[in-house]
Amino acid sequence: MTELTMDLEVLRGWIGRSEVAEDTIAARTVRLVQAFFDVETSASDGDPLPLAWHWCFFHQPVSQAGLGADGHHKVGGFLPPFALPRRMWG
Repeated sequence: MTELTMDLEVLRGWIGRSEVAEDTIAARTVRLVQAFFDVETSASDGDPLPLAWHWCFFHQPVSQAGLGADGHHKVGGFLPPFALPRRMWG
């Protein structure tokens, strides 16, 4: 395990990193989510997703052993090993 830190010099080493994920979502899967949200179910293969729907898809698979106490990916891999107890996206 990577040691957690708040040392800014250590954390600056993570600046500029990027991660790219590509995937294909079947139109049927999008239509199922549309139905759940009571949205017109008209998606076809190749249609763009509505705004912010990328949060429903494109997650990197992670085993339970790869999760931190907060339920997010453990830090020290792609994310810097910061010593902050809580994370969220919003």
